[in-house]
Amino acid sequence: MPISMAAISMTEVYIKFLESRDYASRTIQSYSNNVNMLLEWLEIKNIPLLDTSYNDLLSWSRELRKQGLDAKTVNLKLRAVRLLFECLVESGRLSKSPAEEIRIR
Repeated sequence: MPISMAAISMTEVYIKFLESRDYASRTIQSYSNNVNMLLEWLEIKNIPLLDTSYNDLLSWSRELRKQGLDAKTVNLKLRAVRLLFECLVESGRLSKSPAEEIRIR
């Protein structure tokens, strides 16, 4: 499923956020790919990004584990997602990140 225009612009904002924090270009590319995976999943589930909950992120994480990804890989993806929500909080689009406490064991 293609990503919506809103998701594309959010990805651009996210990339600028990471660049402002001096992340390496390969890290930015990897994190952006991970965030796009989440954005695609949210679109399939009809969950607006700004309405995403901790439980939504937990469900996504569980689906990744069911696909055969190990906990370390899922946690790397969650690191990118935590930064996305940090970006949304810092830009005033959200008051609190649903991703702050999420970790997979």
